[in-house]
Amino acid sequence: MAGGRHAGAAGSVLVPRPGTTITLDEIRTTMERGGVARFKIPEHLVIVDELISTKVGKIDKKALRAGIARRLEPQAST
Repeated sequence: MAGGRHAGAAGSVLVPRPGTTITLDEIRTTMERGGVARFKIPEHLVIVDELISTKVGKIDKKALRAGIARRLEPQAST
């Protein structure tokens, strides 16, 4: 995510299992208890229904980042 408030911020994108929920606090707590370096702990969480894939089946990181950037942008007032 080039530029903007979240530039350089670690984040998590998750597709939860059906019928489950997870919060950013739960992720952060688990990672902190596991000794994960502080800079790797996410500052925001985006829940999606599915991950976008390329034609060869890999996660399309460019499209994923673009979609996240759109979701995190402040909505323009009309």
